[in-house]
Amino acid sequence: MTLRRAALAVALLALVLAVQAAAPAAWAAKLTVINLDAGTGKGLDDRTPVKAVGGNPGTTLGAQRLNALQKAADLWGDNLADEVEILIDATFAPLTCDARSAFLGAAGPTEVEANFPHAPLANTWYPVALANKLAGADLDPPAPAGLVGDDIVAFFNSSIGAANCLKGVNWYYGFDGKPPGHDLDFVTVGMHELAHGLGAQSFVNVATGQNLGPNQLPDVFSHQLEDMASGRRWSELTTEERRVSASSGNVAWMGDEVRTQSTELVNGKAPNGMVRMYAPNPPVQGSSISHFDMSLKPEALSQPMLTEPMHRPGVSRGLLEDIGWTTDLCGNGILDHNEKCDKTALKGLTCSDIPGYDIGTLGCNSTCDGFDVRRCFYIKPDAPLGDLKL
Repeated sequence: MTLRRAALAVALLALVLAVQAAAPAAWAAKLTVINLDAGTGKGLDDRTPVKAVGGNPGTTLGAQRLNALQKAADLWGDNLADEVEILIDATFAPLTCDARSAFLGAAGPTEVEANFPHAPLANTWYPVALANKLAGADLDPPAPAGLVGDDIVAFFNSSIGAANCLKGVNWYYGFDGKPPGHDLDFVTVGMHELAHGLGAQSFVNVATGQNLGPNQLPDVFSHQLEDMASGRRWSELTTEERRVSASSGNVAWMGDEVRTQSTELVNGKAPNGMVRMYAPNPPVQGSSISHFDMSLKPEALSQPMLTEPMHRPGVSRGLLEDIGWTTDLCGNGILDHNEKCDKTALKGLTCSDIPGYDIGTLGCNSTCDGFDVRRCFYIKPDAPLGDLKL
């Protein structure tokens, strides 16, 4: 079952300025940005000459924007496993902005799927990119032209830098996460928005509590939300109970991966290691529930307001894992689930920790499920070794 949403209930990032484990060696996801501004001379196609900045080699404003968004896509690709290419339709548009605050971007899936092959939960909406990954096939292949077949649509604010929009603040398109002054790190915003497109988003209308679609099916994101007052999942609540819960300030993420990774947080945690979700009163469509709460410290990529650059998914990676994304990627330098080692992520182990060896350089094998001991040695106490003296 497929539902294409003509009017996307996308999640918005606002910036307020107050001065099943996968097998090792899984395929890294490929996320490809499609330039919807091509041929317009605006947005991602703006031909204004600029100098390279922060590792971004683009020589026009549009090229730098496109490069920076693709960089954000690549950073997510380095953290997710998927054999189906994810296509992202992207454009710049004049979103809401004034002297003190701005909507920086908005993104969401182009459609949602239910009851597809290998769907973990029946009668449950999944964002199309995740549904493709779980099905192992493209459920909606691209047409020769147009949005049909693409997986994520993303908008970014073209008004940033204008005189009446966050005066003195501009987009920063460098790859290094070092924006000058109060400039906005575009790669960070891109990663935040693409997370929504990948599934970090509830499809519930928080003003009414209604689930999405004519059949009002629950979504996989809401299945991991707990109403802490009742101790029940959002997918189990009635429409009215969800409406009340959405503005209660009493909603938490109950997924195991987020709870495991929440040890890095010093604030924002709920009982049993759960993490609080953003549920203000009154609710904000597109922001409420689809983000972690503002109380999280240190900041998390999936909060509705960010004050610093962030190019690592952190606990937001766990959120995507909890809805079904696989992140076991041999070679990404992170010890995932069944991995014993991954590049340099040896957890302090050396050759001497491996039975039969006592010196040398320990490494990882090509599938990350064992160690490479080809450069490890055992030296007998009476071994005839020659000395070299200077």
